[in-house]
Amino acid sequence: MPFNIEKFRTNIAKFGYLDNNSFNVYVQTPPILLNNVQNRNIATGNIAENMSFRIDQVRAPGISLQTVDNSRYGVGPTQKQPYNAQFQEVSISMLGDHYCEFWQFWYNWTRAIFEYNSATPNGTASYSSAYKNEYSSTVLIYFYDHFGRNIQRIDLFECFPASIREIPLSWGDSNLMRFNVSLVYTEFVVESFGLAPQQQQVTNNLRGASSRIQLNP
Repeated sequence: MPFNIEKFRTNIAKFGYLDNNSFNVYVQTPPILLNNVQNRNIATGNIAENMSFRIDQVRAPGISLQTVDNSRYGVGPTQKQPYNAQFQEVSISMLGDHYCEFWQFWYNWTRAIFEYNSATPNGTASYSSAYKNEYSSTVLIYFYDHFGRNIQRIDLFECFPASIREIPLSWGDSNLMRFNVSLVYTEFVVESFGLAPQQQQVTNNLRGASSRIQLNP
């Protein structure tokens, strides 16, 4: 079938599109850190709120169905039969702050999950793990349209950091410091906040008018 540019333009005008840079990530402070304070006596909960402005990259959760080969009649050709769902880790990248408070936030969180070192230089680590309901939390990923309205949200439940990746440092590197964290979770849901039909029509009209202004200055 030949490509029809008019049908393509009609489809874009009717259903619109989203940019991959219109998002926001909010990390809820886990219960085990709620009463903690960090550098400059700032509450950990306040640091989590400030961090939403510094998360510049995130990979939305992926899912893969695990299957097994199954013969429909016991013999003969096989077909794939799903038996489980596997969720992929979510990676987030953020810009560091001047006082390393974001770095300390994730460090304290991982240490609260499993005490791999002591809080004091001369102390001894217990190498014990906390209860999951104490260290797990909820992470929210918001998606926005061209006008800043929330279109969709992904909720990650019982979420916690599984790893903090190494941070390269170099005298010859003048870039901003950023670090990456991998999150694991038990389950997630996708909530849609689509616009009503009349709102969508207004959005399409405004977008069309904006395009005409750009094309015909």
